[in-house]
Amino acid sequence: PIIKITLLMVVMLIIIAISTVVKAAEPSVSLRASKTEVKVGETFTVDVTAKFDEGLEGFDSILKYNGSKIQFINSSDITEATGGMSEFINNENGLECFSLTRFFTSGTEKNVATLQFKVLDGVEPGETIEIILTDINVNDNDVSNKNIGIKVVSDTQPPVTEKTLTKIEIAEKPTKTTYTEGDTFDKTGMKIIATYSDGTTKVVTSYTISPSGKLSTSDKKITITYTENGVTKSATQTITVKAKTSGNNAAGNQNAAKNNDNTTSDKVIPKTGAEIVLVPITIVAMIGAGAFFKYKKTEI
Repeated sequence: PIIKITLLMVVMLIIIAISTVVKAAEPSVSLRASKTEVKVGETFTVDVTAKFDEGLEGFDSILKYNGSKIQFINSSDITEATGGMSEFINNENGLECFSLTRFFTSGTEKNVATLQFKVLDGVEPGETIEIILTDINVNDNDVSNKNIGIKVVSDTQPPVTEKTLTKIEIAEKPTKTTYTEGDTFDKTGMKIIATYSDGTTKVVTSYTISPSGKLSTSDKKITITYTENGVTKSATQTITVKAKTSGNNAAGNQNAAKNNDNTTSDKVIPKTGAEIVLVPITIVAMIGAGAFFKYKKTEI
C-alpha cells in the first residue's frame, strides 16, 4: 500500500509539472490603439503584438471591422517576404474580413503589424467602432479572439455659457457715515461684493458713487453702481449730513461821547470779547494859591 501511494503521488507531481510547463508556453496576442476617442475624418492606428516564449515563427489571423464606418489605409512592417494583409475575404454580419499573416525568424515578442484606419463621414458622435481579431494562430497554437473599441466624439465643443452679473451688495459699511455739509463721501472701509449667475462672487473696486461731489443736508444716501459686460447693478448706503455752523463776530465800532464839560472822549468796543466803556472823569484840583487846573483822567 505504501508503494502504491508513493507512485500515485509521483504521477500527480509529474502531471502538475507538465501542465505548468504547457501553460507557461502558451502564446499571447494583444491589440493597442493609438487613440481611444476619434473625430470624423481622423486617422488612428492599432498595434497587433504577439508573444511566445519558445520563439515566434508564424502568425495567422482574420481582421474584422465595419467598413461603412472606418477605412483601412495600410499596415506597416509587413512585406511579401514577411507576410501580408490579404484582399477582402468576405462580409460577415456587415463586417469587412481580411486575412492578416506574419512570418518570423527569431524573437519571442514582436509587433505583428501597425494597422492604420480612418473614420468615415456620416459616423455619429457617440458610436463605438469595434476592431476584432479572430482565428488567431501562433506557431500552430490557437489563441482566443481579441477586440478593441474606439469611440467617435463630436468635432464641435458644447457652447460655453458665460456667467452674468446678478447683483452687488455692501458686505462691509464704510468707516464714516456721518458728514457735515460741504464734505465729500469717504469710501474707506467699504467692501463691495458682486454675485454672478453661476453662484460665484468676487470683491469689486471699479464702481462709481453718487453724489460724488460736496454733500448737502438733503443727501440721505450714497448710490454705488457697478457695470460688467453691459450689465449694471446698484446698491445704496445710508448717510447723515449735518448743517454747517458759524461763529457770531461783531464788528468793532468807535463812538464819540461828550463829558459834562462838553469835552469828548472815546468809547471803544473791541472786536471780540465784552464791551468796555471808558468813562471820562474830570478832576478839579486846586494847586497853589487860588490857581485852578482841569485834569482829565481816563480809566482803562
